[in-house]
Amino acid sequence: MAQCYSAVVAGGGVQGGRIYGSSDKIAASPIANPISPVDLLATMYHLLGIDAGRLIYDQEDRPSKLAEGRVVHGLL
Repeated sequence: MAQCYSAVVAGGGVQGGRIYGSSDKIAASPIANPISPVDLLATMYHLLGIDAGRLIYDQEDRPSKLAEGRVVHGLL
């Protein structure tokens, strides 16, 4: 089950004065445009010009993506 989060994001290409998504009447579950914290992270990487899908390697040379989320173009 998805949970609701609030975040204030400013600058760096994010349009000001926007509300993205909505929740139920008790703010417990998203009902429109749900995003996850990793989606927000992928969006911030995108704004910084960093490919969130870029592979990074740990000390054992195992690959993993920098961020698994998707870019939220509705915030841009």
